[in-house]
Amino acid sequence: MRVMQSKPTVRMFLSGFVFLTTLSHAGGTHDDPISRSKATLKLPAKQCFNLDAANLQALQQDHKRAVVVVQSFKPLRPPAGLVVWLVVGNQRYELTRFAVYPLRAFTVQEPERQSRFLVSLMEQTSLIKAGEPLCLEVGFDGSQGSGEAEIRIELINTPK
Repeated sequence: MRVMQSKPTVRMFLSGFVFLTTLSHAGGTHDDPISRSKATLKLPAKQCFNLDAANLQALQQDHKRAVVVVQSFKPLRPPAGLVVWLVVGNQRYELTRFAVYPLRAFTVQEPERQSRFLVSLMEQTSLIKAGEPLCLEVGFDGSQGSGEAEIRIELINTPK
């Protein structure tokens, strides 16, 4: 388990069930050979985790959540938000939408501008099977334009 230390902050964003926060990282391994960290209009970022039974149970009880970290951002023109999907087999299930605010470009070299969005998977855990990878995608919600985002997804323990 890798633990990241950061200053705790909480800010409300556009979606009622997604908020920006910094928390410590815990659980899940990132060993999917087709993981992508860059999201564009045509191709979402993707990250998969292999979960053991204890981590799957923690997701089911909402004691573990996903954190989508936007590490760099070039806004789509015209503006569009980002969407998080759970991918099971060939099916995608939308989990939530969010927007980076303020709508300005930033790079990985500006870590103070990173945005973190907490996403609960509790209502979708019936779709996740023990022993199968948990795959999440993050992409732009738009039909035209150019933009990109460097994305990292973490699984974290939440307070009980």
